[in-house]
Amino acid sequence: MDSNTHSTRPSTSHPAGTPGGLSALAAELQVLADQPRDGLADAARAERVLALQGLADRLHGQMLAELADLDARGAAGAEHGLPAPSTAAWLRHRLHLSASTASGLVRTARALYRGPLVATGQALADGAISPAHAQVLAAGTHDLPGHRAAAAEPVLLAGARGLGPP
Repeated sequence: MDSNTHSTRPSTSHPAGTPGGLSALAAELQVLADQPRDGLADAARAERVLALQGLADRLHGQMLAELADLDARGAAGAEHGLPAPSTAAWLRHRLHLSASTASGLVRTARALYRGPLVATGQALADGAISPAHAQVLAAGTHDLPGHRAAAAEPVLLAGARGLGPP
């Protein structure tokens, strides 16, 4: 099965199922899930959808930043005490992703947080662009020398802020 989304299974590395430092976020998500949505005005519901997407985008940016750190350390698979053959292979196995999705996440994480697209990484973390935008910029500059990608980044980022990912 070729999946473009990741599993939402909780980690088993901590008793509560949430790795250290993320328990407050998990608790807030549970509070949100437990809130009744009945009775919300349409405008309020629309604002919540937009706000939730913005938060999800920022959270995806944080995941990519942590993925870049994990990749740089060669630590994928450390939760089982064995290194994985690659970070992408570890993602495929742990989250049941397709090879292309896993490789794309690693490539994007590297470009944004260890490579030439640091302003793009910051824009994603700030919620100014979407993960899809960041992925397009990372893929589009992948074959460029780092200094050329960095030089092109301001123009590409301005485009990402005003256009759809395609």
